[in-house]
Amino acid sequence: MKSKMLVSLNVILIIMVCVLSFFLWQYYDKYQKLSLSLLNPDEAKNRTVFNDEWLEPNQFIVKNNRVYISLSTFEKYIDSETTLSGTGQRIYLKVDHIWHQFDKPVLTQYIDENMDAINVPLLYEDKIAYLDMSIVEKLYPVAHVYFQETNNLILYEDQKGQVGEIKANTDKYQKVNADLFKSDVSESKEQIWIVGEHKNYYHILDEMGYSTYVKKNAVSQVQKAPVSNKIFSTPETVALKKPFSLTFEVIDQYTDNFKKQNTRLDAGIDVISPTWFNLNIDGIIINSADLSYTAFVKDQDVQLWGLFKNNFSPKWTKTLLNSEVYQKKAVAQMLLYAAIYDLDGINLDFENIYLEDQDALSRFVKELAQVTGAYNQIISMDVTRPKGSDTWSKVYDRQTLSQFVDYMILMAYDEHWGSSPVSGSVASMGWTEESIIMSLEEIPSEKLVLGIPLYMRVWQETPIKNGRYKKVGSRAITLAGFDKMMSERNLELTYDEHSGQYYTEYFEGGDRYRIWVEDEHALNKRLDLSDQYTLPGIATWRHNFERNSTFPVIFTWQSLER
Repeated sequence: MKSKMLVSLNVILIIMVCVLSFFLWQYYDKYQKLSLSLLNPDEAKNRTVFNDEWLEPNQFIVKNNRVYISLSTFEKYIDSETTLSGTGQRIYLKVDHIWHQFDKPVLTQYIDENMDAINVPLLYEDKIAYLDMSIVEKLYPVAHVYFQETNNLILYEDQKGQVGEIKANTDKYQKVNADLFKSDVSESKEQIWIVGEHKNYYHILDEMGYSTYVKKNAVSQVQKAPVSNKIFSTPETVALKKPFSLTFEVIDQYTDNFKKQNTRLDAGIDVISPTWFNLNIDGIIINSADLSYTAFVKDQDVQLWGLFKNNFSPKWTKTLLNSEVYQKKAVAQMLLYAAIYDLDGINLDFENIYLEDQDALSRFVKELAQVTGAYNQIISMDVTRPKGSDTWSKVYDRQTLSQFVDYMILMAYDEHWGSSPVSGSVASMGWTEESIIMSLEEIPSEKLVLGIPLYMRVWQETPIKNGRYKKVGSRAITLAGFDKMMSERNLELTYDEHSGQYYTEYFEGGDRYRIWVEDEHALNKRLDLSDQYTLPGIATWRHNFERNSTFPVIFTWQSLER
């Protein structure tokens, strides 16, 4: 009897346990679904993790497929000893805070001895300053991983980021308050980043950047992620096509770098020289360079020569040239910028300089060429035609300078400049050839590059008396701009024997408007002059002034047998 009662009680107990378990399971299932439903999926997106610390949202932006971190994040976690420029457009970084080792110790030593800071441009969006993460990675022991699908970003220092691997069918969990609930299963093997821990679980970002938890024993090959020390290796010398074609790219402000990448470069461009580096006071060089532009150019097999200009300031130039400290400071900056931005060469555009500084200019160019030449930089310098004014022409000791540079670019334009007292061609054919002949008296032909204008001027003249006109104004117009004007005004061209170019004019409001035309006819004549005097190449001023046919004409010319 007792035995039967005991069996009955056990059966009842088992039934009660089963019923209770069923209701508990239903309750837990509903609780888990309710808890997971309360999660905001966006809370785990648009986030930044530094090592294993989760930062506040919106610490970075993405432009042109590149990550830019906020200046506040950079200063808080990476380098707190920066200086914001007076305009707020760039920050100064101390050289002893950044990586600047070269494979040639003498170059590292030159940097250490002659400069204390560089500046890098900032990108602003909604009044918040951001810094290109690619630059940060080149200069600091920090790396990043960006997940496009979740817009999450991991920043990690050397040996402070953790990676691992999970197998297919690994359970993934979400955390609600202090509880973890299964939410997903990995479909295949995944590489993951470990960004935290919770009891026996790792907090991870999976291969798509989703925030989740997995059991620690489900993670294999856990290891610290290294950030290797960067060394600037001297680039290999790349031979230029002969004859080569260079074009200048005007970058007035940092954001211009992005606009210039909207259209691929034409065949017929072998070298592009962006106006990135500008002389300021006390030998400081203002930097407007951008690594996304570098990648844009290099991806098209085009060489990149960063242009360094003196801003046409004779006073700032005198300060630079008459101080050995400032000279070496400027050279050191250009060396480091060449390394950071992967330059193939440096173009010097120093104009409007006091004649008394002629020898000092030659000494500076020699120093720049020797130091950056050790980093395999091609050095070119822009010069006007000889025998002009003191500050714009005679200041160049062309014979001496040509010993130090690889190329001298003859700016064979502005025969009639904007404020010229009389109207005329920007560069008539006779004047251009004469400029070449005069330059070859001082510069070897293998180093002289012919500058070609991709613009013309519309000259305004007002009638005075006896059918004569007086020049009262002018404006520059691009080749494409002229084509539009010609179509709209139905202009007719006539050939001008004196200039060797086509010419047109029109009347408006009683005034006469005159144009000496830069077209394929003029371009081919200039290319013929380059061949006639066996020059190594041409340089066009400037990119985006051309018409659609300009660079195809140049490319065809380059392809001719010589």
